[in-house]
Amino acid sequence: MSYAKAVLWMRAKIRRMVLKRLRLITADEDAIMSWSSFDRRVTQRYGVLIDGWPFELVPFKDLSKSTSSLSVLDTLWLRWKVGQTFFRKATLEEMCALEASGAFAKPKRARRSDFCVVRGQHRNPDTRSKRVRQKTIKCPATVPDSADD
Repeated sequence: MSYAKAVLWMRAKIRRMVLKRLRLITADEDAIMSWSSFDRRVTQRYGVLIDGWPFELVPFKDLSKSTSSLSVLDTLWLRWKVGQTFFRKATLEEMCALEASGAFAKPKRARRSDFCVVRGQHRNPDTRSKRVRQKTIKCPATVPDSADD
């Protein structure tokens, strides 16, 4: 097995274990792990936190974006397997503190790339897009005498 395939396999193995442990502690077979918005989609919804995450080795984000080191991923998998890294139920005080800190707030939506640019139809035929067709009347102005009702 190549190194890249071994890294992919280990990431998948860790993801399966994390999802299995999340579903076990929440007692919800439909629970979904979300790395990017863990506070809102996991902690707020299910009331669980992760203890023992090795921040010095792996930043807490999607494993595809965090590391490609097989030894680091193997260490992370062993920590989950042995129980050094685990899910636990959050206390009421912790949930209130997270709520007060704004961890559950939705992130602001990004502005459009053309913000503050005047948009609309171009009236000047010299500067308008050549793809835009000018509006024309497509039906005859009068009904011919030969048309029967």
